[in-house]
Amino acid sequence: PQIRKDAALAIAKTGASTITPHLRKAFLDPDEYVRSYALMGLEFALNRSELPESVQTELFPSILELLRADRNADKAADILYRLDAARAKDFFLSKGVFNSETAIIHEVLKVLANAKVPVPRSGLKALIDSLEKQELKYPKTYALGEALRLLGQHRQEDDRNFLRSRT
Repeated sequence: PQIRKDAALAIAKTGASTITPHLRKAFLDPDEYVRSYALMGLEFALNRSELPESVQTELFPSILELLRADRNADKAADILYRLDAARAKDFFLSKGVFNSETAIIHEVLKVLANAKVPVPRSGLKALIDSLEKQELKYPKTYALGEALRLLGQHRQEDDRNFLRSRT
């Protein structure tokens, strides 16, 4: 695993047009660190703006599968959004993801809030209501915090007291 981890990081950092099959294999690795290091290398290439659009398109489904399987969701959600913001947003706001029962909801909300993506207020209020009806412990508390942050980004006077009562 140590060698696979180092190889995945090095390959992904190159941002070369030939990395796709190697990263797909790394994303399927049973070792969490191998997958994580592949994502870190990909993040490095994205930060340098040296990842060809073709590679971004080719890797999107693999990273989407990581998220669906709740594997390395902390990095995968952000990278998915950076690869294709519109497609990622559609996935994030889909009924199968945008609900209080989804394991990756905290990561999804965090990415949306950091990117200042406008999320429909009605959906946020329904999500907040659903989260508040559950036992609030990690990661639900973090999801609730991100949902409240997204609601606050709407800057609606009607939400001021609602938000104050929860902060």
